[in-house]
Amino acid sequence: MRQKLYLFLAAFSLLIVMFLTACGLVKTASLPEGVDVLSFDAQALSDALCAAARANDTQLILFYLPSEALEAQIQAEVDRTLSSRYDCAYNVDTVTWSVVNYDNYVYIKFSLLYEANLPPRPPVRSFSSLHWGEIIMDMLTNKETDYTVCIPRADVEDAALKDALSHAPEAADSALFTYLAANSSWYVSEYEDYWVVGLELVYRQDACALEAIYHVESPYEAACYLIDAMLTGDETVTMYVKDMEKERLQLLWDTARINDGADMVEESLTGKATYWDNADGSYICEIRSQYSGTAATREAYRLELMAVLKELEQTIRDAAPQTEEDTYRLIAQVVAERTAYDDAVSKASVEQALTPDMCYTRTAYGALVQKDSVCTGYAAAFKALCDRFGLPCWVMLGSFDDVGHAWNIVLLDGEVRYVDVTFFDTARSDKHLLFTQQEYEKRHYVPEEGYVTPDWYGAA
Repeated sequence: MRQKLYLFLAAFSLLIVMFLTACGLVKTASLPEGVDVLSFDAQALSDALCAAARANDTQLILFYLPSEALEAQIQAEVDRTLSSRYDCAYNVDTVTWSVVNYDNYVYIKFSLLYEANLPPRPPVRSFSSLHWGEIIMDMLTNKETDYTVCIPRADVEDAALKDALSHAPEAADSALFTYLAANSSWYVSEYEDYWVVGLELVYRQDACALEAIYHVESPYEAACYLIDAMLTGDETVTMYVKDMEKERLQLLWDTARINDGADMVEESLTGKATYWDNADGSYICEIRSQYSGTAATREAYRLELMAVLKELEQTIRDAAPQTEEDTYRLIAQVVAERTAYDDAVSKASVEQALTPDMCYTRTAYGALVQKDSVCTGYAAAFKALCDRFGLPCWVMLGSFDDVGHAWNIVLLDGEVRYVDVTFFDTARSDKHLLFTQQEYEKRHYVPEEGYVTPDWYGAA
């Protein structure tokens, strides 16, 4: 009797299970092969969600042992991960999840929804591999406005990180950094897994491009560069200077403008210099040109000068000089015949009382168009015509008998010679044309200290 009762109960229980299963009220299933069912672990769930986010996965499936608190634990950890772990906080908008209960495990399907149109996730770099100077220089080179990097929290403490950031510009070329960037700022965001560090740069609107900054290799090359800039009408010139004092650079500027012989700007032009310094003494110098008179007046004067230079060039060619020496002498003669020495401008120069019009008189324009000038105009006019014949020529500034003066050096058959068109005109003596180094040293010419001379002058 008892045995029959047991059989009846077993059969009845089986029928109940079958009925409930058919109704979907009890689920039984075998685990997929290779899957382990684990107790809930908050850190493991957080790590799994972050790994899925890094891989840009949209789904994540996990298996847990049944527990009354499981769903509340999962929701709490999902919320915490979205707010405190950068891997998820950066680009995951929401995480939804669904539960399927089986009699021996719980099947959880997570769905990750990402923010739309986000930029790529910043790279992860170890703190020790970051060279902030190189990063800043790369940004300046490519004119990038922002740089962001993730640094594992385990790599560096808060204080050490912020100290490194505060000294980052010093690791770069600080002159370039301060010249190109009008403003810069750092930000540090703290997450459980990373420091998220960003650098933002705002560039100066009036700064020239990095590749347009002229790197001074030698004073003479820099002078030639400035002359070319003047001839092309550049109003701002930016140079990166090493191994040259700022006082020497100013003299280089003076050298260039007086040797811009094919124009009339030499004495009508001043330069306002602004400097950005490095600790090693190198610097960036930005020179903004300031001219006398209006742009229309300068252009009218320039066209007049060009027309006269063209006319005088043709006059010299018509004379058919046979040698370079003949050409040098003819040029000096043409300048002297066309120009008269202006004592009033000379006196005003000594007294530093020049008017704007007198500034133009001191140039090649004054000598060749106005037909009156002083030594700077004679020397500039001589060089302007030498340039048209491809003859080496340079204007020298200094003194003669302790009085400010300008003259020319030339290169004749590989030998440096000297020309003083002012004295040639006023004294009417050939001894002031093409005199030798030996004769030059006997006279009382003293170049301005540090004055820039052409390479061929020092090598001759």
